Amino acid sequence: MRRSRMASRGFRTPSHARPVLRSGSDLSVGERAAVRMRNATSSWTFVGSLFAAVSLWVVQHVSSIGKKVGAELADLPPGATNPTTA
Repeated sequence: MRRSRMASRGFRTPSHARPVLRSGSDLSVGERAAVRMRNATSSWTFVGSLFAAVSLWVVQHVSSIGKKVGAELADLPPGATNPTTA
C-alpha cells in the first residue's frame, strides 16, 4: 500500500480530528428537530409559498389603508380641500 507524501514525512491526522457523522437515533431531540426544520425550509416550494404569503399580506394591508383614506375623504364636505395635500 502506497503512503501519501504527508504520511511518509510523519504527518498523520489524529482520529479525534475526523468528524463522526451521526444520524437517526444517535441524534438528540434538538438535533432531530433542527434536521427536520432544515429539510422543510430549504426548498424552493417553501421559498415560493413564503413569498406568496408575504405578497398577500402586503396587498391586504395596502388595500385596507386605501379604504381608510378613501372613507376619510368621503366624509369631507363638498368643496373642501384634501387635508393630506394641504
